[in-house]
Order: sequence, then C-alpha cells, then structure tokens
Amino acid sequence: MEVNGKVALLTGGVGGIGKCIARALLENGASVVLFDLNNEKGQEFKQQMEAEHGKGRVHFVSGDVTKKEDLERAFKETLEKFSYLDIMLNNAGIGDEKRWEDMININWVALVRGSNEALKIMSKKAGGKGGVIVNTASIAGLMAYTFGPIYAGTKSAVVGFTRSHGA
Repeated sequence: MEVNGKVALLTGGVGGIGKCIARALLENGASVVLFDLNNEKGQEFKQQMEAEHGKGRVHFVSGDVTKKEDLERAFKETLEKFSYLDIMLNNAGIGDEKRWEDMININWVALVRGSNEALKIMSKKAGGKGGVIVNTASIAGLMAYTFGPIYAGTKSAVVGFTRSHGA
C-alpha cells in the first residue's frame, strides 16, 4: 500500500512497536496522529519525529484508549488537524495476566471501538472514501500460549475480528 500523503491514527503510538510503525509511516510520506497514555514520552517523540520529518506531519493526543471519550477525541483531533483519516492502526496493548481486566479492555474492547469509529469515517457505505484498518495481534492469538492464556484470548479475538471484517 502506498502511504505517501495518507493520514494515520496510531494507538499505542509511543511504545516500542508504535514508534517503529510511526517512523515507517513518516519515512514513507504519511502524516501520523500518535495516541498514547504517556503524555511526556508522546510530546518528546512528537518533537523528535518533527525534527526528522518536518513540522505539521505529526500530532500527539494524550489519552486512555479504554476511555470512549478519549478515543473519540483522538478521532476528532485527527479530522481537525488533517481533515481525513486513511489508516487506523489499533496497536495499543499490554500483556499482564495480573491485570487481566485491563488487558481485555486495552487489547480487545478498545480495538473494537477504534475499528468501529474508523469505519464511521472511512467506510464507503457511510460516505467515506475508504481506508485501511490494521489491528496488532500476536502469534499468541494463533496457538496455545500457556504463559498467558488471557493474553492469548485477547489476541485470538483480534485475529477472529480482523479476519471476519476482512472477509
């Protein structure tokens, strides 16, 4: 997929995988909205990416992906800043079996909400011009993962959800 000139919203945008995704998008000409809970790291990474790729192509939104109003604000700010959304990347995630309810809410519920919000904007059936939704899963979603059964369950849900929408 050609990303030059596209606008992407990236949850979990300042963590390890998120940073790599953001860099790749920016290096290939996309504009990126980073959505993450960590405001300090988010502002720092935004400034770093602007220094490398130019001002105006990176926007940071601080918020909690599990809070509907925060996620809706990320979409609102994306549209205000860039006028459209072409790529939704549901990347936020954790792997902590002791925080299993948080894990379900971050890895699964927020991903579904993010996908549904993106569809409202991008779906041709809803008057949008189309786009792409990318959901970060894990190999643990495809096989037994005895060290993290709840984590594997959330990632299995991501795989099934993504495949079903893709079909």
